[in-house]
Order: sequence, then structure tokens, then C-alpha cells
Amino acid sequence: MNRDEAEGTVDQGAGKAKEEFGKVTGDKQKQAGGQNQQVEGQLHKGVGKAKDTADNVSNRVDDAARRASDKLNKDD
Repeated sequence: MNRDEAEGTVDQGAGKAKEEFGKVTGDKQKQAGGQNQQVEGQLHKGVGKAKDTADNVSNRVDDAARRASDKLNKDD
């Protein structure tokens, strides 16, 4: 889990708490704000997962290029 995913998880938890507080107190604005914060948290986690995927793909491409280069140099 990277920083973006962790921050997203925190936002989701805080948003859920805010939403529940709004429900208990009858504060519709606080409840809606909590729901919005949960969505923001989900988006933040999605960004983190996308970054992880991009890093993994980049690493695999680098490894493949390195192996190909090594093989070409070995054959010389």
C-alpha cells in the first residue's frame, strides 16, 4: 500500500465517522460531507492503485529490456 492508498483509507474512515455523526445529530450537511469524503477517499485509493500498477509495468519493461540487452551483448 502506497501513500495515496493509505490517505484514501484514512479519508474513507473519517468520512464514515462524519456521516454517522451527521445521522445521529440529524445534521444532513455533515452527513453529506461525510459521504463526499468517503468518495474522495475511494478516488485517492484508486490513484494509488493506478500508480502501483504503472510502477509495476515500468519495472517489468525495464527488466525485459535489460534481459534483451544482456542477451544481445552475450551473443557478441
